[in-house]
Amino acid sequence: MDLNELLHAHQLAAMKARKADNVDERQNQFDLITLYAKRIRLLRKSDGLPHNETPFVYGEPPRPDLS
Repeated sequence: MDLNELLHAHQLAAMKARKADNVDERQNQFDLITLYAKRIRLLRKSDGLPHNETPFVYGEPPRPDLS
């Protein structure tokens, strides 16, 4: 997946998590969000792009510069 595809998949997983009917489905979507965020970070790093716009990874505290 290229960066745009990963960002799109990350956003879709976030929307699905919000609409999830049960805890298991919500957790599954949060797991996908985490996976996509890690892959986005790695891809941005390998391309020499700044990491200041990296998506939230489930379980991380919010970064002060994004609050």
